[in-house]
Amino acid sequence: MTRKILINALDPEENRIASVFENKLDQFHIETAAKEVTKGNIYKGIVTRVEQSLQAVFVDYGANKNGFLQKNEIHPDYFQEVEKKDKALFNLIKKGQEMIVQVTKDPINQKGVSL
Repeated sequence: MTRKILINALDPEENRIASVFENKLDQFHIETAAKEVTKGNIYKGIVTRVEQSLQAVFVDYGANKNGFLQKNEIHPDYFQEVEKKDKALFNLIKKGQEMIVQVTKDPINQKGVSL
């Protein structure tokens, strides 16, 4: 079993990395200087808006556009203590609350990242 990692970094604007296993392409990644890759990065963010209708919050994590975080993706440790009947999102998460977030999807067109 042979595994090779091939790196092409001749162009200063683009890096290409390929993983070859048993003479077959296993993985391939391209990184360009023109487009910053944030997927997988972890940030400390601040909740800027709680949207009950979307069941989501918008988080300022330091980029130009705020990130989008759905309620089901928020770890329960971040929820405020409330009575059982008051489980609405705006009671669980407060504007200005800090949280650690990870980018799960890079921005598309005018939309920010998904966290």
